[in-house]
Formats: sequence, C-alpha cells, structure tokens
Amino acid sequence: MLLTKLPVFGKLSTKLFALTGNRGMLLAGAGGGTPEFMNKIIDYASMGVMAFGAAIAVSGVINFGEGKSQQNAAKQDEGITKIVGGLVIMIVGFSLVPQLSGLLSI
Repeated sequence: MLLTKLPVFGKLSTKLFALTGNRGMLLAGAGGGTPEFMNKIIDYASMGVMAFGAAIAVSGVINFGEGKSQQNAAKQDEGITKIVGGLVIMIVGFSLVPQLSGLLSI
C-alpha cells in the first residue's frame, strides 16, 4: 500500500493496515470487522460532537436569558436558535457518528 511506505505513517501504519491475502483492508482487522481501537475512536468522536452541541445549547440558554432580562427580542431569538442548533448537533453525535463503523468495515 502507498501509505505504508510513507515515513510519516511508520509504526502507525502497521496498526491501521492489516493485509489479508492479496488485498489490503483499510482499518479492518483479520476478521473483516472494525477493530477495537477504531470503535474507541468513533466513541470519542461521538462524545466530542455531543459535547460541542451541548456547549452551543448552553450558550443559547445564556443568550436567551440575557435577552429576556434586557427585553431584547433579537437576543432571545438568537438564544432559541442556538438551543435548537445545539440539540440537533447532539442528536447527530448520538445517532449518526456511531454509524461510521459500518462504513469503515470492509
């Protein structure tokens, strides 16, 4: 494989690439499924996306409260928009990111 010959990938490439027969399988173990370390990476990515969405939602709650106290409708609208957007990002992190393991197994 081309990536195994690059010096940047060195020892990491031997962990990421497993050769079975004549074809190389990217990020797949000898059994053809997704290896355990890839599942951990996907779990951490899912948690990161959900944490990012939660941070945006909390920022929206703060904006909404500030707009409510200042009688500012635009600030309230911005807060509600951030809350909804943060919740959508959290749902994506919870439901779509874990499905990446299905795309990576060959």
